[in-house]
Amino acid sequence: MLRKAYSVRFPPALANALDTLAARLSYTRSDFVERLLGDLDAADRAAIAETSVSDASTAKRNLRLSAETLARLTELAGDGEASDFLRRTIAYVVAAAPPEWLQGSPPPRRRSDVPQAGIEEDVELNAPGGAIGPVVVLVVLAIGALVTFIVWLIFRLSDSPSPGPDTDRRGPLPDGPARAPGA
Repeated sequence: MLRKAYSVRFPPALANALDTLAARLSYTRSDFVERLLGDLDAADRAAIAETSVSDASTAKRNLRLSAETLARLTELAGDGEASDFLRRTIAYVVAAAPPEWLQGSPPPRRRSDVPQAGIEEDVELNAPGGAIGPVVVLVVLAIGALVTFIVWLIFRLSDSPSPGPDTDRRGPLPDGPARAPGA
């Protein structure tokens, strides 16, 4: 899959949190952003639009995003600026992440080194804020996207046009006696 370069400036603390979360989940920064944007829905978009980013955006982060993800980002941003929406999205995820996930940076690991079941086991509820970890949010969003796709596919297949009486392309029968095949 061909990916295009996309650079965004984040507040320094938010840029570090993005890198820490991506490393914590054993993703590259670009893979983390692609997965995150792919799993957002309308409810998340509304919450993200209300999220504020307080500091000045001075830390540049380079991403490599697919054309589909860039189109999705533009669609989610709506009338706003795509990079601003991405900053707000990362701020929204960082606010929902357990604080211990943002403390220090775990050693970089390859995705193949981490068993996938271990990622979900590492998630716990953050009692004071009542927020759940970003992995659980991503899993729920992925399931929602899958259900939406299946429903869309069912409706698409059931709405296929049925042949009407005027769609017979064989034409009228010729006048005269009927001939036997092969005669």
